[in-house]
Amino acid sequence: QTYRSAHSAGRGQVRLHETDDEDTRIRNHDAMWAKRITEALKENRFRLLQQPIAALDGEASTMFDILVRMVNEQDEVIAPSEFLPAAKRSHMLHAIDRWGIGASMALCRERRPDLVFLRMSEQSLIDKSFTAWLKTMISRAQINPATVCFQVTEETALSYLKATAQLSTFVRALGCRFAIEHCGISDKSEKLVGNLPLDFVKIDGALIANLSSDDDARARTKAIVEAATNRSIQTIAEKVQDANTMAALWQLGISFMQGHYVQEPEVVLQESA
Repeated sequence: QTYRSAHSAGRGQVRLHETDDEDTRIRNHDAMWAKRITEALKENRFRLLQQPIAALDGEASTMFDILVRMVNEQDEVIAPSEFLPAAKRSHMLHAIDRWGIGASMALCRERRPDLVFLRMSEQSLIDKSFTAWLKTMISRAQINPATVCFQVTEETALSYLKATAQLSTFVRALGCRFAIEHCGISDKSEKLVGNLPLDFVKIDGALIANLSSDDDARARTKAIVEAATNRSIQTIAEKVQDANTMAALWQLGISFMQGHYVQEPEVVLQESA
């Protein structure tokens, strides 16, 4: 904006852009959302949604991807894009993670699914108190730890590679499983799959959506599947939208799929543990 202002005025111009107003606006915005998130946590105004994960070989199982959503005082869902950026800047993601994990443990205890996938943010990943808290939660949950798979994004794993490897080793020692989601967004995906201790790799929906029309997307997906298969890591296709895509998954040897073609997410639990 500053460049355009000076350029339009002609040669030899000097312009200074003051950022104080913008910074103040962001701080006020974040403070407002931090207060709302804190109140929602206290008043238990978060919800779990589950999205089924289907086996491509047709084997019956109850596997779900778990999503956490915040609701307002009228019980209306607030779009994650509205509050998650502020939650991240305000260092509140780890609190939302803990709510989601606690509620998911209650879900597993009540409904006994075969497997649920729970997300963790980078803030939980680097939180030094998280592993001790998680160990206590698992021991008190009265569930089979193997029914829980924790997942972080490929972006988070690449940014915090050592911490991701340590956490994966830790949760697997507890009897849980570990996964990388949105895999394939970088040129380091195969190396990541080849070096981290993993049980599942979830291949990014942007690649999956283009399998039938984009040779590069198909080649990248095939390379990830081969890297995973070589280490006995199971693969899951994200955001599957149609039957044509499902046929491509068969050809590539992908084990599972999730997305609106399988089923849209639905609310499954109203109360936290």
